[in-house]
Amino acid sequence: MNKRAKKKVEKRRRALVHQILDVVLDINGTGCRKKEYTGNMPTAFFEFSGHTSGVRIEIYGDGWGDDDQSEEEKFSSDGYLCREWSVEYVLAKARAEAAALREKGVIL
Repeated sequence: MNKRAKKKVEKRRRALVHQILDVVLDINGTGCRKKEYTGNMPTAFFEFSGHTSGVRIEIYGDGWGDDDQSEEEKFSSDGYLCREWSVEYVLAKARAEAAALREKGVIL
């Protein structure tokens, strides 16, 4: 792969990560989202693992708290940037989950 093609692939991968992070920020905003502060507002987590180029999101539809690790209201998905289709899948699932939360009226 030549230098130009590598840059193009890198740019596309970064764009996917940014889009996923945007969905997480649409759900959370930039403030603290623990249940003790926001009640049952949805809470989203974003994780990037540089050693595997992995991306993971978790969305707790009923909020998140240290003592409340309920799996019932939890959505999670992960993918690897070396497999671009898997990250596109994560993005699509995250957008769908955010849309469902918007439909319920719990996020803007």
